[in-house]
Order: sequence, then structure tokens, then C-alpha cells
Amino acid sequence: MVVYLTVAPQDMEGQDVYYSWVEGKRILSGENPYARVLSGDMAENQKYATYFPAFYWLSALSQRLGLRDFPAWMAFWRVIFLGFDIGVAALIFVALDRYRSTLIGILAALFWLFNRWTLDLLSIADLDFLPLFFPCVVAPALTQATANLPVPAESVARHQANGDLSDPLIFAVGVAKFGSRGASSGF
Repeated sequence: MVVYLTVAPQDMEGQDVYYSWVEGKRILSGENPYARVLSGDMAENQKYATYFPAFYWLSALSQRLGLRDFPAWMAFWRVIFLGFDIGVAALIFVALDRYRSTLIGILAALFWLFNRWTLDLLSIADLDFLPLFFPCVVAPALTQATANLPVPAESVARHQANGDLSDPLIFAVGVAKFGSRGASSGF
């Protein structure tokens, strides 16, 4: 972690995170980051805004709070990205430790932290750890919150038999109940 924070990042211009900083600047100047898509030629990659707006707003907010130049902005966000990466590893460990699989949890967390994909994303300061972290937090909470909700078995079976999983409540509650009781016990 200390090495990551002390080693200067590679040239980031041309990377997605650089364009996230640019989109934050555009928001501060009153531009809609998605407006360029409408006027552009989609055949050529002109680094259009493709992420959901939350990070662009956070980029603009951090710039408004004083991180106007890219190196300072990047130094701040590298710490945030690393924190969320470690947070995902901690959630992996906790999820496995809950089932008394402490050693497997440690190994899985270490694998997460030091796999090729994670190390590559950290080297280019990619923001993928932010959107990965939140489903890891919400999924267990959803599972616990829906564990005691009644779901008529015939309703779920009818939806599954028809291949119709379009009713999101039936699908979400069914998956949460299935996940909370284990694969072998069913509903």
C-alpha cells in the first residue's frame, strides 16, 4: 500500500480516469458531459462520457474543493480507489469468515488484492473499485432483509417454468431467499 501511494503513476492522459477529471471540469463550467455524444461521430473514439454521472459529480466536487490540477486530483483519488479496493478485500474476508472459513477468507482476500486485474487497475488508477464495492455491501444486506419475507413457492416456480424473470421483486426476493438458505435447501 505504501509503495502504491509513493510510486508516481504512469502518464495518465488518455486513460479513462483522466477523462473523468476532464468531465468534472466540464460540469464546473456548466457543460453536460453527455452532450458531446449527440454531436459526435460514434465511429471515432473521442472519449465520450460513458460512466454513470455519480463519479463525474464527485470529480467536479473534488475540483470545486480545491483539487483543480490533475496531479493533485489524481493523488487524492488514488487513495480513495485503494481504500475501496481494500474494502472489497475486507468484505470478501468477512463473507467467508462468517462461515468459519477464515483461512479461505484470508486467501481469497489476498488473491483479490494481488491478482493481475486488480494490480493493473491500480496501476492505471481506474475507478472500477467504487462501483464494485457497493453491491458487495448491499447484497448481504438485501439477503438478510428478505430472508423472512413470504414468497409463494408456486409463484416463483411459475415464473421460473415460463422463463419469466421480468418481475424484479419475485426474482430479487427469490434469489435472496435462495442465497440465504443455501443451494441445497431450495425455498
